[in-house]
Amino acid sequence: VFISGQLPVTFDGEKKADASFEDQTRLVLKNIDACLAGAGASRQHLVSVRVYVTDMNQWPTFNKIYGEWIGDFRPSRAVAGSYCVGPASVTFNNIQVNNND
Repeated sequence: VFISGQLPVTFDGEKKADASFEDQTRLVLKNIDACLAGAGASRQHLVSVRVYVTDMNQWPTFNKIYGEWIGDFRPSRAVAGSYCVGPASVTFNNIQVNNND
């Protein structure tokens, strides 16, 4: 399973680019959970995650929220600063999942 381009958008299509960085990050993680569930997978099936943030000064905030979400499981992760994530402050891209149990 490959998940790509997860932005802070609600299930009904409402864009939350004006929300706080924290709220955007939590919304994207909620969307990833939904994608994983739809594929019959969970966070423990994650292999690799790539994240782009517009302001690397948000790194401590991002790392705290991501750590709470992922728990003790640690898939490969890359986080980079980029202004190419559209109007959002955070986007998750190129998420690889192995759900071959």
